[in-house]
Amino acid sequence: MGGGGRFLILHIKKLQQLGVFDVSQLKVIKYIPLPTNDVVVAAGLKKMFVGLKDLRQIQRWDLTKLELELTVAAPEHGIVDMATGASVNGPLILVGEKRFWVVNPTTLKAESYPSQHWGGDGSAWGPMHVHVSFDGSTVVANGGGWAGVETSNLVGNKVINVQAGGYVNGEALVAGNGALVFPDNGGILHSDLATSVKGIDGSPFPADDPAFSLSFRKDKEKPALILYSNADPRPLVTMRDLPELAGNSKMPMWQRVHLISRGHVLVTLGPGADKLMLRKFDLADELAAEGIDYLFVESAPPLNVEKGSRINYKMSVRSKKGGVKMELQSGPKGMTVSKDGVVQWAVPARTEETHAMVIIQVTDAAGQTIFHNFTVNINDVVSRR
Repeated sequence: MGGGGRFLILHIKKLQQLGVFDVSQLKVIKYIPLPTNDVVVAAGLKKMFVGLKDLRQIQRWDLTKLELELTVAAPEHGIVDMATGASVNGPLILVGEKRFWVVNPTTLKAESYPSQHWGGDGSAWGPMHVHVSFDGSTVVANGGGWAGVETSNLVGNKVINVQAGGYVNGEALVAGNGALVFPDNGGILHSDLATSVKGIDGSPFPADDPAFSLSFRKDKEKPALILYSNADPRPLVTMRDLPELAGNSKMPMWQRVHLISRGHVLVTLGPGADKLMLRKFDLADELAAEGIDYLFVESAPPLNVEKGSRINYKMSVRSKKGGVKMELQSGPKGMTVSKDGVVQWAVPARTEETHAMVIIQVTDAAGQTIFHNFTVNINDVVSRR
């Protein structure tokens, strides 16, 4: 996924090409020949990065012009995996053999990743897997000689707030806004890697959106997708008419299912991974069809800020009955919420606080009440070189 949810990058091995599928046009708009099929791909808002593993090279492509811009040698120890946020302009996070790198998207210069367990002296093999949240705020890595999981935040091209958690079997994914982590061995963790989320059945994975995630399960052998908000993880709607997901596939479900809520489309791949199925999707319409008197927040709050900066976050709330009102119940000193849901806060330039917890009460004309809860990480000013 790249282009902020506009492009799906398809690796077509039989043709030894990449296909750039434009979701807005519903067609492949570019075929890109590859010198090898031994590749990994990461796409951001405007750039796509292709790691030619056996050739030990990195290519950067412009997603607007669909032209090759730059080819450089990979860092020492080659390429195992790489990732970047689909709605931001880098950086590129790259994993090599016993090394871990953060790569400047402009220069493609690699610097050692400040991991607690990997990438420094090469004493622990790994990580083997790396993912970056859709909004580019959070990195999750796991696997290798130390079989735990690490989360980190990205500010500019800098990595901060590295946290380590326990054992994860397989691969760990991250929600679109970085708030949740999905270990392959089941369950959902908050980004602190210490507290778990209850009430979501099935196998969870992120949607291509900062606000929502999905979970896959089978109801009497029939596939079902459950959609829920990252800010308030409880089932919102269940999608059941998805026969192409009934069969087994070598591809994991997070590669076979792409919900792009801002583009109002659900894209799925069948078990043969040879067809794209596209369905119109609007969460409010889905809830209304199930007779649910809905009230939910579909926007994602900022989770990382710098000292001395400002938050200007416009909440997007959907209600069947309308008459939405928002009220700040708890938050840092000086934070306000306007009648139309604009959250503003001048972050103090001098503060010892590292976190700010926010609780916003949302009500509508039907008398429903929900709470939009989130924690803002307050970071020192980071150079963006």
